[in-house]
Amino acid sequence: MKESGKVVGVCMSQRRTDPKKNIGKGILQKGLGLIGDSHAGTENEVSLLAIESIRRLWRESAISAGPGCFAENITTEGDGWEDVPGHFP
Repeated sequence: MKESGKVVGVCMSQRRTDPKKNIGKGILQKGLGLIGDSHAGTENEVSLLAIESIRRLWRESAISAGPGCFAENITTEGDGWEDVPGHFP
């Protein structure tokens, strides 16, 4: 059985200079992005990053990081996300 993809983090910050925090849930609005996030309404409305990429960074460089540390709004895990536009596994 193939594993399904899932969301493991929903992250936002109110100012672009602040680190994004995992708030656990949020509302996405077409043409705006994650409501309340500093990038909402910009050309970079929503960004996605695979937790597998974050874990690879842990192994390769011993940098501790988690959801939101790379300014992504949605942190994903598992299969099925490769076909989502803008997602970088």
